[in-house]
Amino acid sequence: MTVSRTNRLLSIDILRGMAVLSVVYFHLFWDLPVRLATQTGVVFRIEKYVGYLSAFGTDGVKLFFVISGFCIHLRWCLRYQGQEAPPFFDFWKRRFWRLYPTYLVALALAVIATLVYEHAPVDRYFFYNLFMHLFLVHNLDNAVIFGFSGIFWSLAAEEQLYLLYFLMLAMRRVWGWRKTITVIVIIKITYWVMAAAIKVYMHQEIVVRFASLAQWLPWVLGAYAVEGFTGVVKLPDWAKNMKIAVLLVLTCAILQEYELQFHDSPDWLWKEFLNTFSEIGWCFGFFIVLNVCVQNEGFFLRKGVWGVMFKALAYTGFFSYSIFLIHGILMESFRKWILPFLVGTEKYGNVHLLFAVVPFILMVCWLFHILVEKRFMGPPPKSWMKD
Repeated sequence: MTVSRTNRLLSIDILRGMAVLSVVYFHLFWDLPVRLATQTGVVFRIEKYVGYLSAFGTDGVKLFFVISGFCIHLRWCLRYQGQEAPPFFDFWKRRFWRLYPTYLVALALAVIATLVYEHAPVDRYFFYNLFMHLFLVHNLDNAVIFGFSGIFWSLAAEEQLYLLYFLMLAMRRVWGWRKTITVIVIIKITYWVMAAAIKVYMHQEIVVRFASLAQWLPWVLGAYAVEGFTGVVKLPDWAKNMKIAVLLVLTCAILQEYELQFHDSPDWLWKEFLNTFSEIGWCFGFFIVLNVCVQNEGFFLRKGVWGVMFKALAYTGFFSYSIFLIHGILMESFRKWILPFLVGTEKYGNVHLLFAVVPFILMVCWLFHILVEKRFMGPPPKSWMKD
């Protein structure tokens, strides 16, 4: 086990960097008015596949939750060796200081953007929306999940998962990991069945996909991975088999592609069924990928071009929280103020604009990290900065 003095693993930050870039990729392609080229040929095929692959960018959120469970539980494992729970108030004080002040700045920017770009009225709904976002419970109400940003729901779910963390520790202590994970899978499926029944028989919709209970499984799998990494428990062989991970990811990609066919279909029940079981597969696939990466940490500590690429991804992962928080606001600003001057021709489309947007977003997010987020976190390990 190789962990830096800051408890950061290069492999974890590489995965975090890949996850946040996949989410940005999805939002760029689907939130900006991207137009494919109209002609056939190589350019058209490339742009078609660029658009197709972007649909899987949202799956980076599941990887984020696996990584989050790993990182939160890693500190506990290194300190208590799996013997006791962390002090409740000390835990929350640390998480609040790390996340909330930066989120508050991003929320203020999102509120301003909503008022300026969407001319939102300052009415009762506005204040209710703001209240729910300030207390990070907006993912519990369909009316305000995306009230100021399509991004913030996962941070709300994350905060609620911190509460469930202490329940998970109790379950793990009483039942062990196998039964705990089985129960959480059953909870995920039961929650989906309950939501479907409420929609069918009571004609009411409750939050499903964006609820913390729906995202509990990947978080818990990340925590389980930590205990295998630190030697507290022995992981089963399948949990470190990359071939199984590839099979799971490919199977889930096929299910997700099939699910997209029901996007506007009245047959929503079948769509949600496919989504629930594909999500379970993605969670276990990313769980295995994470295990393989952290067990082979030395692979990423190499020299030359690959080493530079790995460290660049890791540094992107290091300030991924800033990217996550404000990339939606930056995209909206880009669309309003810059895109009109860069639109492509009808012949070639404008997918190439994505290559102009990404550097702009990363640069501004890095500045946000330096000016805001960095004040509430430690520095990256010095070994990352070496060639």
